[in-house]
Amino acid sequence: MKRKFTYFLVAMFVAFGLNAQNISSVKTTAKTPSPKADVEIHFDGENANGIGTNSEAVFEVAARFTADELAAYYGSNNISKVKFLVFMVSSQDSVTPWATAAKVKIYGNGTATEAGELLLEAPVTNLVDGWNEFVLPTPVPLVSGDYWVGYEVTAAAGFPAGCDAGPIVAGKGGWLYFGEEDGWSELSEAGLDANWNIRAVLTGATGIETEIVNSLEVFGGNGMITINNADAATAQIYNVTGQLINTVNLSNSTTVQVPAGIYIVRVGDAAQKVLVK
Repeated sequence: MKRKFTYFLVAMFVAFGLNAQNISSVKTTAKTPSPKADVEIHFDGENANGIGTNSEAVFEVAARFTADELAAYYGSNNISKVKFLVFMVSSQDSVTPWATAAKVKIYGNGTATEAGELLLEAPVTNLVDGWNEFVLPTPVPLVSGDYWVGYEVTAAAGFPAGCDAGPIVAGKGGWLYFGEEDGWSELSEAGLDANWNIRAVLTGATGIETEIVNSLEVFGGNGMITINNADAATAQIYNVTGQLINTVNLSNSTTVQVPAGIYIVRVGDAAQKVLVK
């Protein structure tokens, strides 16, 4: 189905075609984001606009973080918070609602143009106008590959999804999803040069996940990875680019032959980085 996008910036109007719903942006102002905590990764700059359909709609926006941003954190960090900016009302009309609800969503490794498995979906119960800092109910461990971090917004009208003034970070900063029919697309496909105001906060892995990894006694040797005392049936082994290279059945002591390099061993939600010589 062919649908139309429209783009508003102050008094400027541009129309163009794309396989998605009617979408627009309007210049807005926003609150200052809260101070950084731990490691904060993002592609956006200061807020400059809000994007939406100017009608009732439910859609998702996301930033795609790859090994370029995450390789140093695989096996040692979790995504613990997501910061994002939405507009609940127009700055010119404080009565008409824009965003009425939101859910934070995190997807795992997919392709360069499609998100992978849905790893987390959580409603934002205290949505505020401007910057929101959402603490994940369960931290998402960084194991390997890409992570798509964003939110689903329910809009009654207007332009609720905050973005910067660009330029867009191609393939990463401006992903949009209206459903399976249209799939994921970039704002640049609609002639919009912007990145979503979305930021992922990373913290060091702690608590139960660290305890599980420590009990596993995962270590690298000469051309092999050894996994001892595994409290799980299988383990997945990834290289640092996020490619799954092996899934192994576990016993009390399991040895896997691999070439020299750095690997991430994942057992359930726990992950451990190992060096093989």
